[in-house]
Amino acid sequence: MNDREREQRLSIPAVEAQFGRGRITRREWLNLCAKAGLGLALYGFGAFAQPASAGKEEMPSILVHVDYIPKLMENDGTGPFADLIHEIGRRGGLSIKIVVLPPQRQRIAFEMKQIDIIFSMSESSFSAETEYFRSSSFFDKRYFVFTRKGSPCVKTMSDLTKLSGLIGLTHGYSYPQALLAEHRLAFDYAPTDEQNMVKLSLGRIAAFVVEEVSGLAALKHTKQGAAIQYDPQSPLFTEDVFFALQKKESLIPIRDAISRAIDEMKADGSLRKILGNPQPLDKRDSQRGGRACK
Repeated sequence: MNDREREQRLSIPAVEAQFGRGRITRREWLNLCAKAGLGLALYGFGAFAQPASAGKEEMPSILVHVDYIPKLMENDGTGPFADLIHEIGRRGGLSIKIVVLPPQRQRIAFEMKQIDIIFSMSESSFSAETEYFRSSSFFDKRYFVFTRKGSPCVKTMSDLTKLSGLIGLTHGYSYPQALLAEHRLAFDYAPTDEQNMVKLSLGRIAAFVVEEVSGLAALKHTKQGAAIQYDPQSPLFTEDVFFALQKKESLIPIRDAISRAIDEMKADGSLRKILGNPQPLDKRDSQRGGRACK
């Protein structure tokens, strides 16, 4: 491949609405990875780094591309999910480096086979045509319906279809096909969870469907707890969350090592200890308006 071909731009129209640009280059991707301290190890988008010195036995070094999740994975690569990844690496004999990417760009790069391992994924993260290996699950992703106080409490898809008005969703997120394919619903997309919470409090949308941890973080950040409700006992959908790996024979040992570590952590209780219970916020917030609806 000559330099011109190598620099050929990869059109990603889906990213344009959220990030203000519709194209990236391989050089731009490399610069992004270099800023994360990975330098030329990522060139060609390989999952494995080269050994530091010949003849010295080292743990396999892999890159795991993650997305920002409030309270679980911060933009600087810290948080309970980061702690979980590193503990999985320790138990699985893997040296793992974390690279944080916006969620939509992360999924597009994986589907274009530019990156090998991504976290944290669910079945709805991928198109039906995408082939991948998945690890054991380590978390339940629960989607809830947030509504204004005084309006009906939405617990099921049947409840949701009875609402009149737009249903708020967030750009860049994945949602179960059972929701998106419901022809009786009209969706309105906002760039962030926070904007959806504000629109809901102002009555511009009838409901907001969002993963629970992200929704509660947005509710706390916008200080709309007194105006908005949801039923924490009635998720609209629940999905397993896992590592996704390219369907390559060379990645089978990595998948198996990750899964063994996750299963071991489930059995000895350390998974629950690391993740804790990310749903509740602080006590002041829980008393700020009693979000649970009846």
